Amino acid sequence: MVGMAEVEGDILKIDRAKQLLERDVTPLLKEVTKALDEGGSSDGGRQELFAGYNAPDPFGPSSDTDRLIQDSESLLRETQALCAESEQIGESTLHRLGMQREQLQIASGRLEDTANAADQARMLMMEMGRRAFRNKMFLYFVITLLVFANCAMLYRLFFKKH
Repeated sequence: MVGMAEVEGDILKIDRAKQLLERDVTPLLKEVTKALDEGGSSDGGRQELFAGYNAPDPFGPSSDTDRLIQDSESLLRETQALCAESEQIGESTLHRLGMQREQLQIASGRLEDTANAADQARMLMMEMGRRAFRNKMFLYFVITLLVFANCAMLYRLFFKKH
């Protein structure tokens, strides 16, 4: 019984198995040793060995204390199960939050890239607007100059001939 509890690694089961071992086996060992020391007939020694033995009920508690211990152990196992479940839920939540954090960081990086591209586009558009305005002013100047030149030529043509 102790070997199975130790393999499972449950400290409560190990302690319980040791208590049962001490409670059940130790008195039997004393009676066997006593009967063997007296050296009576094998049948008489056997009667003496099993004479006052009342086997405990393996399917239920033998006293209120045992029942309370079993209830406490049951509650402890339920609490440990709830604790393990809570820990698992916490780990799962932490994992999901980590994934969401990564997604937010990626989205933030993309947002920064988009903002930089928009700034560059705005600056390019402003530069293009300035160039267009300069070209427009230059063309107005050239047109005005040509109009004056045409007027001067017409004036010369009309007043030089007449």
